[in-house]
Amino acid sequence: MHGFWLVFMIVFEVVGGCWLDRKLWGGLYTPYFFLSVPYLAVVLFTILVAGRFGLVPFYYPSLLPWIAGLPLFLLASLAFYLISRKLKPYPGRLQGKALFAEVQSTLRWKVWIACLIFVILAARLVVLLCDEDLRCPVGTECFGAMFASYGLWGHLSVIAMALMLFCVVFFENPLKDTQWMQSDQNRWLWISFLLLLLLALVHQVKSWIILPIAAGLIGRLVSGRKFRWRYLIWALIGGTAVFFLSYIVIYLAGDSMFSDTTFGGQVGEIFGLFVHYVTSGTLGLSLDMQQGVLETPDPHYVLAPFYNIWHILSGQEVVTGYSQDFLHTGLNYTNVRTFFGTIFVYMGREGLAWLSFLFGLVCYGMFWLWKRYGGVVPLCIYAWVAVILCMGWFNLYTQLLTTWEVPFWILVSGLADRFLVKRVSTFSRSMN
Repeated sequence: MHGFWLVFMIVFEVVGGCWLDRKLWGGLYTPYFFLSVPYLAVVLFTILVAGRFGLVPFYYPSLLPWIAGLPLFLLASLAFYLISRKLKPYPGRLQGKALFAEVQSTLRWKVWIACLIFVILAARLVVLLCDEDLRCPVGTECFGAMFASYGLWGHLSVIAMALMLFCVVFFENPLKDTQWMQSDQNRWLWISFLLLLLLALVHQVKSWIILPIAAGLIGRLVSGRKFRWRYLIWALIGGTAVFFLSYIVIYLAGDSMFSDTTFGGQVGEIFGLFVHYVTSGTLGLSLDMQQGVLETPDPHYVLAPFYNIWHILSGQEVVTGYSQDFLHTGLNYTNVRTFFGTIFVYMGREGLAWLSFLFGLVCYGMFWLWKRYGGVVPLCIYAWVAVILCMGWFNLYTQLLTTWEVPFWILVSGLADRFLVKRVSTFSRSMN
């Protein structure tokens, strides 16, 4: 019965919070929605399968960090709503046709940058393949790490992610006649996306393949672009396919990581690993809290990129954002603890309180900028923030540099628009 009431509370908070946010902002697609709804779906799935298929039972008090964190996150929504009520409406908001005019005016140089990144990383790929001492076959995670995970190559791959997001938000179906951009522009947008996707597949980091595409779909959703719910179904199928295919590629490359070496056995074990990944955050927090929380409080696991900026400047050793505390869920080991779970285990109750509200302010700040001013940069940054929130069922993600670097490069692209490209005219702004 204790577990029943905790589940009831989390369902009530998610449904009630989404209802309140919709009343405040006049739409459903707010940061609270993107954070809470995917978590609720995953945690209910976890409760359904926990204790079965080899998984450990679910510890219901592990819902408490979310029960405490969600209302604090929602307070930021109320704060920005009150601010927006005090301000006069902004007359030059870029949306509709004016938004698309801005895209068209800046499209050419983004396509050139995408092609340049492809050429540079393709040359990097050729150099690696010509290395006779190379021990990692193409398609393996080892090769992906060598290819574009560190240094200049790593930063280029992050810029490619930001450009992939942009492409998904604004390209049109080439089979449709009703297009807002010229056919040759749309064609180059598709070519850029496919080239960057090819690089991402070689890189072999599943999250950094799926998240830019998912963020692009969210960008279409919140901007009123053509979006049908079947897109979401295809996105889920596509994400699942990327997961399975990435491990099948490893198998075909001759670097099997599973005990059963047959193809059918590999697929079965990959399916078990898929269930493990879906439940790893919720079950990881469940096991952790059931054992009294194993982690020593340490804020750098939550905000590692900012600690490392200071450490580099002061000559100290950089710190890792990856937890070293692994727990076995019955299928495999996990070191992730969900969005609020990670804050709780590394920052304690007080840290959960103030950091939940602080992160809420950051996320709603990006949402508010998009709602008030519109434009490509606020739209793409908010789409990225939304997809990171969607992954809250898995982990916090703020300890990863890429999480912060993608919006940084989106912002840089916006500044480049102002200095390198003729801005949208006043007439274009008035088209909406």
